[in-house]
Amino acid sequence: MYQPMRIAVVHSFYSSRATSGENFVVQAQVKALRAGGHEVELIGAETDLLENALLYKVKSAFTVATGIGIDPLVQLGNFQPDITLVHNLFPNFGSSWMSKWNGPIVRVLHNFRLFCANGLFFRDGHLCFDCVEKSPVRGLLHGCYRDSSIATLPLTVAQVRREISNVEINQPSGYFALSQVAADTLIKAGLPSERVFIVPNFIEDFWGSDPLPLGERNGRWVAVGRLTREKGFYDLVKNWPDQYELDIIGDGPDFNAIEGMAKERANIQLLGRMEKNELLNRLPNYEGAILPSLWLEAAALTVLEFFCSGLPVISTAVNSAAPIINELKSGVVLDEFTADTLASAMGEVLNNHSSYSANARLAYVSKFSVKIWTDRAVSFFNQLAKV
Repeated sequence: MYQPMRIAVVHSFYSSRATSGENFVVQAQVKALRAGGHEVELIGAETDLLENALLYKVKSAFTVATGIGIDPLVQLGNFQPDITLVHNLFPNFGSSWMSKWNGPIVRVLHNFRLFCANGLFFRDGHLCFDCVEKSPVRGLLHGCYRDSSIATLPLTVAQVRREISNVEINQPSGYFALSQVAADTLIKAGLPSERVFIVPNFIEDFWGSDPLPLGERNGRWVAVGRLTREKGFYDLVKNWPDQYELDIIGDGPDFNAIEGMAKERANIQLLGRMEKNELLNRLPNYEGAILPSLWLEAAALTVLEFFCSGLPVISTAVNSAAPIINELKSGVVLDEFTADTLASAMGEVLNNHSSYSANARLAYVSKFSVKIWTDRAVSFFNQLAKV
């Protein structure tokens, strides 16, 4: 049993105009740590408030490029935490403050932005590691952030700066990677392996019972996520088998394009963005879930929602959920999504549904509950803070 700690949490909140899993995770972690008896100070920078200021885009670009900008040093000095947990700094917080703070710092890496301009290691429909294997300038040439070389420039400057000085990489006492896939990728990109700890995300148990009382299955399949190219929805709609029905839940910049494709298929519905409680209430009624992501998916919260709801998952092999699905036999992993491979996988799930469903729920209970995350995170906090 660990003693209560003083924990500071630093996070630059993304704009509310786009759904942000990171914003959700930060709030959930603060709640879980406080419920565990720890004193937590959340130090946030709100993009919604800051972006209306004069010359905001210029100031945030300067902060990203130089590491000089808003910092939490005053709040940290007043709070005197045992450990500082840093989530997202981009684009509002600077990073240079970390070298001025004497206490231990842990960075939670929700993506790969330390080494990749768009944070995904994904470009033009495929995985891309050019910025690591060749030069960060490659991201600038390709305009990897928002398809714009101008928008990418501050991120490229920051990457070059980190390569030259390495201070920002070496300053944190530890890094939390959200999956084994993410940890392996980050270490290969340049993080010191001895400082990388695997601490997966969690979600609260919406159902609060084990085993899960399953609802009446509706004969349909579901895919949930932000509708962007790297999430794989184009390929999913293109290759969806005629004999099965699919609901796609989510919104994003590619909604209209994917909706246009789906309209040609009578067995596919786009339901748009959905409130979390409504989504979770619906999930147990589906036959199973599809995770079509084409990028590495450092840690997809939707998968945890599927597991929590006892939904078998059919996934691409490239993303971080695939090893868990294989390990606990909570679904089927495919090297390639085609109409034939998808139909075969869905037939396999339907023929053994009770087993796959029970294993999906077991995956949640054994790996992604609030208590498991809190115990693991606080254990590493104590190790790094030497409390």
